[in-house]
Amino acid sequence: MNERMEEGTVTHWLDGRGYGFIRPDLGGDDVFVNVRQVEGESYLREGDRVRFESRPTERGLRAFQVRRIVEEAA
Repeated sequence: MNERMEEGTVTHWLDGRGYGFIRPDLGGDDVFVNVRQVEGESYLREGDRVRFESRPTERGLRAFQVRRIVEEAA
């Protein structure tokens, strides 16, 4: 299986439907994410920074083990 951990930014999130897309920092296609794959808090917001594992599926890249990146205040 071609799995890799990476970071990115949530570009779209539909609260009522529980899914959205992540734009990987390294470029490439946006990655689909379902609320069931979000660890900790069960929602995301557009602009959130996340760390995730991406896997190719029959429908394209999908995010798993998604965690929000919390930046420490300076």
